Amino acid sequence: MKNIFCILILITCFFLNGYSQNVTYYVDSQGGNDANNGTSTATAWRTIAKVNSVVFQPGDQILFRAGSVWNGAILEPKGSGAPGNPIIINAYGDYSNENNKPRINANRVRTGNQHEIPGGDWQWGASAGLILRNVSYWEVYNLQITNVIPPHQSVFDWWAHMRQQAANNPGNNNFSIGNQSWSYRDVYGVLINARNYGVMEHIYIRNCYIHSIGGYVGRGSHNTGKGIFAVVSGSHQDPWVIVPTDTPTKFNDLRIENNHLVAISRDGIATSALSYALNKRSRNAQGVYSHPIPQPNDPYAVPYRSTNVIIRGNLLEAMGGNGIIAAATYGALVEYNIVRGGEIFDDDESSAGIWNYDADNTVIQYNEVSGMMGTRDGQGFDIDYWTTNTIVQYNYSHNNAGGFLLMCSEPYAMSTGNIVRYNISQNDGTRRGWNRPDERGPVFMFINGHTSTRIYNNIIYIGDDPDANRRGYNIVRHQIGSAVRDITFENNIFIVENTGMLAFFTPTTTSIRNRFTWRNNVFMGVGFSNNSTLSNGIPTQNASGAQYLRDAASNYF
Repeated sequence: MKNIFCILILITCFFLNGYSQNVTYYVDSQGGNDANNGTSTATAWRTIAKVNSVVFQPGDQILFRAGSVWNGAILEPKGSGAPGNPIIINAYGDYSNENNKPRINANRVRTGNQHEIPGGDWQWGASAGLILRNVSYWEVYNLQITNVIPPHQSVFDWWAHMRQQAANNPGNNNFSIGNQSWSYRDVYGVLINARNYGVMEHIYIRNCYIHSIGGYVGRGSHNTGKGIFAVVSGSHQDPWVIVPTDTPTKFNDLRIENNHLVAISRDGIATSALSYALNKRSRNAQGVYSHPIPQPNDPYAVPYRSTNVIIRGNLLEAMGGNGIIAAATYGALVEYNIVRGGEIFDDDESSAGIWNYDADNTVIQYNEVSGMMGTRDGQGFDIDYWTTNTIVQYNYSHNNAGGFLLMCSEPYAMSTGNIVRYNISQNDGTRRGWNRPDERGPVFMFINGHTSTRIYNNIIYIGDDPDANRRGYNIVRHQIGSAVRDITFENNIFIVENTGMLAFFTPTTTSIRNRFTWRNNVFMGVGFSNNSTLSNGIPTQNASGAQYLRDAASNYF
């Protein structure tokens, strides 16, 4: 009798934990009814509101019918899964065509929660087709999400409308392309937010089709207009205020894989950290900036950076800004992604195809980036502020207006120990030059704050330029600042078929040149001569005497 009693207690505890239930719920925008129990296709629920009203348990599944459409809705489910027993969102029916995946048109409807994202929309709250906030162990598959104000059908339609509004209202910042009003902020496709939560575990976004996300697009708009945004934040509404009592917060086991993103007003995929995490890295309470040795498990030595972050196999097309940003991470892996077209509105923006920021031990590999545009930046890849031990390898970069690689930082946000190797750059640097309209390039751009960086075993190919006005080509440029040092170019192959004049490295001041080391590089093509004169490992002139080095303010010869 005693044994039977113990068994009954164990069974009761098992049921109370909810693990035995593993309920599958169905949602059908046409044939469903919220009065149903939702546990079969014949008794499906109808609305997103019904889904949001339920607290789901580990092992539950929520399946949305293919071809269903929900307008003006935000899916923000409740509950958490458990290790080995996540909660799953997926589709059912025939969704082999991505346009038939169950579709949530958020229509810029907002949650109404004030100060939802620190530094963001203080009055109306965030807008997204899917919000996962302070929950763990969720996997999301095969949703289709848009978020643009009707009657606009796409971000291009919306952008044309904004341009017309700006033209009709000169001087009104509410309609300025670079400074839209607050009503355009905090607009996303998918928003993943860990706010003063601790460790938000095991969030997977896979095989989703996210398009026409119409948010704020101006410079500095890094908290909005994104397809998929995973952000860590503290409790305070001001992102620059640290609350000492906040819980150190991060993501662990975050995966964003095999999604298709099209026509996003600002950035395709991004991770970030505000409030507590970001400021622990950048400055202490006295306002002194520092760059401590990375200690991923010590939330007070460095930010409690997100770990086990993988961004893999995504296709991004027609981004208004950046393609992929891996920020506030430790050991992130960004691989097998394709970015086709960024900064597509070609305005005064600063964007790159794939880059990292405030991140250590990032690996960026096997990606393809092309078609980056704009009057600023526009490179295929970027290693940015507060980065240590980044590896950029086995990537293909081509036809990017700003070049192949930007290395950008500041003395208070030094980046060090980074490696760029085994990449191919083809016809990068198509934009007219930084200081000369008849100059094209550069392929590599250095702006302050980078040290101990090795660039080796890359192939740089530059074809002939059919535009007669772009006569010159600038390959490597040190643009500004005195903190760039200990940069090594080794075993690279430079092939230049451009018949115009060539400025290989600028400027040529001794103090700048001594910060770069050139070893065993190969220079080929009509842009170089077989008997070029080498100085410190780089060509200075060809047989005809054309100079390859020049100061920033000088002519080519």
